[in-house]
This record gives sequence, C-alpha cells and structure tokens, in this order.
Amino acid sequence: MIKKLNIPCVWGGHLAGILLKNQSAASPTKPIRKIIGVHGWLDNLNSLLPIAERLAHHDANYEIYLYDRAGHGFSSHLHKGSDYSYAYNLRDLRTVTRTLGWNKEKFSLLGHSYGAHLAMAYAAAYPEEVSCLVALDAIIGVERSSKTFWKNAAARIDKNIEYHAKVPKSYQNELTYEKAIELVRSSRIGIDDASAKLLVERSIRRDKHDKLHFTRDESLRNTQLIPFSEHMAEEAIKTIQAPVLFIGTIKPQWPMPKNYEMFAYDRAGHGFSSHLPKGCEYSMASVIQDLRTVILHLGWDKTKFSMLGHSYGAVFGMVYAACYPEEVECIVAMNTIPSSETSPEDIFKHYRSRIDASLQY
Repeated sequence: MIKKLNIPCVWGGHLAGILLKNQSAASPTKPIRKIIGVHGWLDNLNSLLPIAERLAHHDANYEIYLYDRAGHGFSSHLHKGSDYSYAYNLRDLRTVTRTLGWNKEKFSLLGHSYGAHLAMAYAAAYPEEVSCLVALDAIIGVERSSKTFWKNAAARIDKNIEYHAKVPKSYQNELTYEKAIELVRSSRIGIDDASAKLLVERSIRRDKHDKLHFTRDESLRNTQLIPFSEHMAEEAIKTIQAPVLFIGTIKPQWPMPKNYEMFAYDRAGHGFSSHLPKGCEYSMASVIQDLRTVILHLGWDKTKFSMLGHSYGAVFGMVYAACYPEEVECIVAMNTIPSSETSPEDIFKHYRSRIDASLQY
C-alpha cells in the first residue's frame, strides 16, 4: 500500500513523499520497523522505490517513507539564490522525522549517494534516534589541503553568483518523454530502460499549455559551497552509535577502527578442516554445533559480536542468531537464497529420497 504524504517545510515549500506499508496486518508481537529513504543528487524518490517495495512486501511490520528532496521530483524549489547545502537538506530531513513523529523512537535510514552522506550526517547529529544506517554508493570526495579548499570555495561562490544572474535553462519548447529518458540514461552509467523510465516518472510534468518540462531546479547543477569532506565522514562514523552497512563503496575512504577482531574458519569437510566420519551427515544441527563450539572457544558468548555469512553460511548465521539472540549484535547475509518451501505432504517423500541417496553414496 502506497500513500501520498507531503510534508510542509519552514522555508515555505513542501517535500513530496510517499509512505509504504504492507497490505497485510502487522504482527502485534513484533515492533514496527520504520525506515526513511534519502535519494541521491539529481534523482528522486523513485530511485529507492523498488527496494522499498521489496522491503514492505517482505514484512508487514515495515513502514517506509520516501521523499523527493527540495528541488527534486515533485517537491518545491528553494528560493532563487539559495544553496542546496547540507544544512538545508539536514533541516528538511529533521522536519520529516518530526512531522512523522519518528524522532520519538528508533528508526532506520537508507541513503543513496548524496543521500547516504545526509543519512550519515543525521545519524551523527541524532545518534540516539537511529537504529540502523544503510549507505549505498557513498563515495566521499577527496580531502583537499586548507589552501586548496578555500581557493575552490572562492571559485564556487563566484560561479554560483554568475549562474543565478543568467536566465535558467529550459527544455519547454523541445522536451519529449523519449528525450527525457535519453537524457536520464546518458547521465547515469549502466542504467537500464526500466530504471530510466522510473526516474522520469517524477522528473517531468506537463504545464498548463500541455508542454513537458523537467521538475528539478536547474540550480542544483551548481556545486555546493561547502562539500561533504572525507574528514567530515570520518568524524560522523566515529559519532554514529548504530550499525552501519556500506554497499557499493569500492574501498573504505577513512581509517578503519583498530579494535576489530575477526575470526574466519573452514567448516567441517571444507578447506583445511577435518572431515566427518563416513556415514555422518553435514547437517544444519552439526554445523550450528560447530559454530557454537567456535564461539565458546573464543569466549565471545560472554559479549556481543557480529556475524558475516555468505550463501549457505549466511543461513547458519541467521539460525545461530535466532537461537542465541542475546549474543548477536549484527548479521550481514550475502547472497542468501533459502530453499523453496516444501508442503507437509511432500516433506517426508524428500526425506525418504535423501536418506536412500545418502546410503547409496
């Protein structure tokens, strides 16, 4: 279920947004997980819509709010001459959380590109509110020297003034739906037609003369006077209290904490680990028992730890966390593909065939 929900802002405009919920009734025994999605530069909320729809479909206890940032999609533009700065964007994000009433409880943030930077900054400013942060393609700019920084700042200020003195660029006399899709694709490497069409849905509108025009504020193409620096990102991460998951970042762009301890092991029958005796099954129970042995041997059962699992290993991590929820702080599951559900009447047929196949082997 998608509900339109626009939010008024203190600067006189509004943020156009949608609230996503599952059609099924939420479970009264589980908490409602609330998520706010923040899109990237020159995108709109539709860039996060597919993942938001999948999350909402996955769990009836998810509530997800997506919005077009100021100057993007169907949201209002800032006044001429204003800078779409981090301060403006953070204030708008704060307005969103307060209007929804989610600042009174824990919620998660999902940010893409520039939206990931904003999510990081918000989680650092209000660490007590954010339960989880997922940052997609959060590529931070290279840190510059003090001398270069102020030289660039001067150039940006002059360029900004010159831009606002000119007549804004317009496509009103030539823009078509096909042209809009072509422009969106050409400015985003690797994007397919379906994704381009999804972005275009909130990127163009018809005016009273039935002519198409882009909805975004063209002044967004101005570079920000004060960018989000590598140092700011590093300090934000030090301040954030919630678990942070970075996806799509080629390499960490800030020093990793020195107090990490990681343990990796070959499961029984794999790599350099021992094999089980002939006739024994590499069952879920035996694997979980081995995992428990590892944790007890390390002494990590006495404190919180995180788990990172891939494919079948991710399933083990999930099962262990369900058995010992008081021990596991965070789970990262990669390429977890659960087997299809077997009907009750067929499950014993599967058991029979597997037992016979095992004996024959």
